Amino acid sequence: MEWDQSRLITALDVLRGCGEDPADYVATEIRIAEGRFTAWPPKLQALFAPARSVATGRPTYALRRIDA
Repeated sequence: MEWDQSRLITALDVLRGCGEDPADYVATEIRIAEGRFTAWPPKLQALFAPARSVATGRPTYALRRIDA
């Protein structure tokens, strides 16, 4: 299922305007592309850096035949 992000933002604004807390209804996630983050000025990076964590990627495996 795909959701139109701009329409979701509008719907959340309507909820807030009605005095509702959107967190009671939806989960939100903010993503920042690593390439964009590294291109930011240092002051902006410093503001967001405490919220940043770097995770390891998926492990890769290679199978090789070993002749004994």
